[in-house]
Amino acid sequence: MVGAAAALWVGCEVKKILCTSDGECPGGVCDQQVGRCAEKSCSTDSECGTGLYCNRPTNVCAFIPDGGVDTCAPDCPVYQVCQGTQCVARYSGISVLQPLNGQLIDGGGTPVTAQLNVVSGIPRADPATLALILGLPDGGTASGGSLGSQGAGGYQGTWRPTGDGLYQLTVRYDQAGLASPAISLIADTVPPSFMWTVPIPVRSGPMYIDPAPGFAAAWRRDEIFTLNLSSSKPNMLPTTVTLRVIGIPGAVSPVSSVTQSTGCGQNYCGTVLVDMSKPDMKAFRGTFGLVVTGQDRAGNVGSTDGGVLGTRWKWMNQPTSDAIKTAPAIGSTGTVYVGSQNAAGTLGTVFALNTDGGQKWFLDGGAITASPVVGVDAGIDRVYVAMNSATGTTLYAVEGTLGVPSPIACATYDGGFVYGPLALGASQPPSSLQLVETAFMVVNNVDGGRLLAIRPDAILVDQCRFVDNVGSVGTSTAPGGLAQDGVAAYVGSDSSLSVKSYRLVADAWTLSWTVGTSYATHGLVVTGNTLVAGGYGLTPPRGKLITLPNDGGPVSWIYGDGGTWNPSVSSGNNIIYGDDGFRLNSVNLNAFAGIYVALDGGVQGSPLVGRDGLIYIAAADSNLSAFDPGLSLQWRINLLAPVEGSLAIDCARTGLGAFDPGRPAVLYAATTGGQVYALIADSLGLDTNAPSSWPKYQHDPRNTGNSATPLSSFACPP
Repeated sequence: MVGAAAALWVGCEVKKILCTSDGECPGGVCDQQVGRCAEKSCSTDSECGTGLYCNRPTNVCAFIPDGGVDTCAPDCPVYQVCQGTQCVARYSGISVLQPLNGQLIDGGGTPVTAQLNVVSGIPRADPATLALILGLPDGGTASGGSLGSQGAGGYQGTWRPTGDGLYQLTVRYDQAGLASPAISLIADTVPPSFMWTVPIPVRSGPMYIDPAPGFAAAWRRDEIFTLNLSSSKPNMLPTTVTLRVIGIPGAVSPVSSVTQSTGCGQNYCGTVLVDMSKPDMKAFRGTFGLVVTGQDRAGNVGSTDGGVLGTRWKWMNQPTSDAIKTAPAIGSTGTVYVGSQNAAGTLGTVFALNTDGGQKWFLDGGAITASPVVGVDAGIDRVYVAMNSATGTTLYAVEGTLGVPSPIACATYDGGFVYGPLALGASQPPSSLQLVETAFMVVNNVDGGRLLAIRPDAILVDQCRFVDNVGSVGTSTAPGGLAQDGVAAYVGSDSSLSVKSYRLVADAWTLSWTVGTSYATHGLVVTGNTLVAGGYGLTPPRGKLITLPNDGGPVSWIYGDGGTWNPSVSSGNNIIYGDDGFRLNSVNLNAFAGIYVALDGGVQGSPLVGRDGLIYIAAADSNLSAFDPGLSLQWRINLLAPVEGSLAIDCARTGLGAFDPGRPAVLYAATTGGQVYALIADSLGLDTNAPSSWPKYQHDPRNTGNSATPLSSFACPP
């Protein structure tokens, strides 16, 4: 430091190098150890004294060359500073911090930040703004506005490109003659858009095509298809491309990621699976919205809207022109069994339909007024069908694969007819050490009604057991009641206005009890230890819903006033039924008040309760409807003819008849016009959530009418 001071004072006779005190060192300090003057550090001119100034960037005091005071004439501009008698630069340059050189930018506001760099040791006197200058894609220049001071030399602003192309961006302090190095920016102001064409489903024939105008190319509610999409937009970010499906009436399904692909001939190609069962669908048919969204590398986000037609229609087959007034029965691999009757009630046919609606076999015979029931024979469906001729009735056990009947001699009765339901259970013949499959039916005859137990697997002498005078069950226009619980058979008699309990003990029928109901029985249900009967009459009050214990106790609960038809019981212990007042009712067991919804036609069949609580009904006005548990309408379709029987439901099936996990179930309906419909339901099959429920006509898809038949065996896999 001493040597440096000496260099400053060469030729200055009044300035002394040797010293003993600071006063002998103008502008400096005396280094007492060596007795010489040394430089004095400073940060401002005032620290140096008269005739000196603070020299920057060395930050030491120096003599003003002419020996005068620290002043510049004229005064220095704000972007300079006076040192001695000279104005020197206050700032060394400008740096652009954001955006980066070569960056892609979108058409929105792009943040621009810059730093005005000050010469070290010189205080700031920053201007309020810096200029933003643009080199345009066409070669011209333009102002991009200004950047505002943020303090400490920082500047910030926003720039919006006027179009696509290459821009050169410079930040300038024009008064000081300073400019940043130019940076190159590529402006991409157009959001991406997408193109696609919804594929057309391939159908095997007209029966699989929704007949509603405009819906021939609709995708089924249970189908999944691949949507191929593309975009001409370069610089797409593939991981940002997504699909949303908008349900009916408008709920948005979760986002599906689109997988990038190749071969579409555009800058971006992608594929995504569209599962038609996922979005909400509170309609039988309609248009689902499709929204594809993606972002490019410039940050532009774009969406393209479209739609896809959806329907619940699976198929409709018309195997006969005669009426089908019974409920379909479902076999072990999904085969659908229905039976018809002619107008005279003397001829009919049982049909077996595959899950695709194609006919498997048919068997002509008498009129079928009782719904088929499906049992099992060595792993093969055994279909029980009662056929009424002009003179009597016969129960057939039909082999389910080929439709070969096995008439049972003792199951033929001349002079009587079956109008009520069949039921299926088990009993032990004297000649057997184990239980065998047993079908139950009541033949209405002049002897007051005969209850028969028919055992196809027993030896000839043990195949049938009957008891007379049980009362008539059902009529040609009403189904009546017959149910089983694995112990007793319960008969809801029309003629005696009662419910009776019979047991097949020691190979003979015994009457356990009779309870008067004051009404004929439209339908009979067993739920836990309680019987629920739908009562009806020809005169007011026309019948009520009643319950009684299965041990023969008196009627314990009476509800309604409209003449009740076949009831069902949900897992929530709600009794659901239609009445003669054209109403669908729901009331909790033993409650005093329920809810109902008015309909345009009567519901004669049992409501069907799905696993999600949805209620499906078909009415005499040809409408098939779905209601939520609160009886709010979800969707409806008008069929070609009325439905007098009940509906059936089955799990989704593969082509080989196995359950198809997690897919929507199929609803089956048969009409008085001879049509059989297969429609896609949202429920995952039947309501099997409680073992005591009776969620459809005759309890389950096989129509066993037996509460001991485990509902869990019909649960659809998730």
